[in-house]
Amino acid sequence: KIMKKLLLTVTSTSILSFAFAQNKMITNKMYQEKVNLPASSSFSEKTTATCSDTLMNFAPTATLTVYRAGTHGYVCGTNDYNDLEKAEWFAASTYTGITNPIVNGVLVGFYRDPSGSKGTVGTPTVPVNLIVYDGNATSGPSTAVGTYTATLGTIAAAQGTSAIVWYYYTGSNIPIANPSVGFFTSVQIPDGTVAGDTAVIFSASVTNNTAWEKWSDNNWYDFVTSWNAKMSMAMLPIITGSCVTTAIGDNYDLNQAINILPNPSTTGKAYITGSFPVEQNISVEIVNLLGQTILNAENRFKTGMIPLELDNLENGVYFINISNGSQKISRRLIINK
Repeated sequence: KIMKKLLLTVTSTSILSFAFAQNKMITNKMYQEKVNLPASSSFSEKTTATCSDTLMNFAPTATLTVYRAGTHGYVCGTNDYNDLEKAEWFAASTYTGITNPIVNGVLVGFYRDPSGSKGTVGTPTVPVNLIVYDGNATSGPSTAVGTYTATLGTIAAAQGTSAIVWYYYTGSNIPIANPSVGFFTSVQIPDGTVAGDTAVIFSASVTNNTAWEKWSDNNWYDFVTSWNAKMSMAMLPIITGSCVTTAIGDNYDLNQAINILPNPSTTGKAYITGSFPVEQNISVEIVNLLGQTILNAENRFKTGMIPLELDNLENGVYFINISNGSQKISRRLIINK
């Protein structure tokens, strides 16, 4: 099997934008929908006793893109080559500080055209499951250690912007088999043999390739071998585990003092929990993926919980910006009611 060819490429920008090509009759045209994603130096959600972290292999300011492949189909999705799975590698370095890590779920960004005619569409009952694999960055995925189930129908029904649907795969917790090495998350896609059944995942260009795929010969290949491209796919595992316990004294770390629970929120409610050495003013800002501020509030706080009322917010990904005047952190919050 010869190296595959990318039909289209795009240039990265300084904000998160979603670019996608139209059908094969107009492949020389692209349209972009730009969405501001607030940059942050921290996406972890850590406390002194337990850790929760959302992993991401591309920068917050990266350009998420959909690439067409061959005469029709997609590089990170169903295509003429009848690829079976698209996988993303997460090295142990992406969750340093967390011991006994467990995957609680995986957030995946799927492309769906606003008209519903292209992208992730097809027979509602067709499975699009996500598998967590053992393996390494040299040989690729090896042993499947757990599965989250979904279908084209459940993904298509998820809420999102006009071009991207963030679908949250969840179910039983899946322990990472070799936490000192890393793990893969992999989406099983329709293999292209049935017309109209398609799943497509957004991707970003990166300097260190983390994307893999299973070909129709049931063997795994990295994207450098397959496409001569270095990519990372929009798969964001949410993992939990244990942190090294550290005392919070006068020189406390706001990142360790604060947590947001439950996350994801399935009831329309969540709480900022924490403990500080002295009472202080805490400002809370909720921002959506369009960069719009949904909530601004100030709270006098020392120990306990700050409630977040989320009933009026749609399902999706939000950012909680928390500041005490001298330190500021940003946390990702998923709402999946």
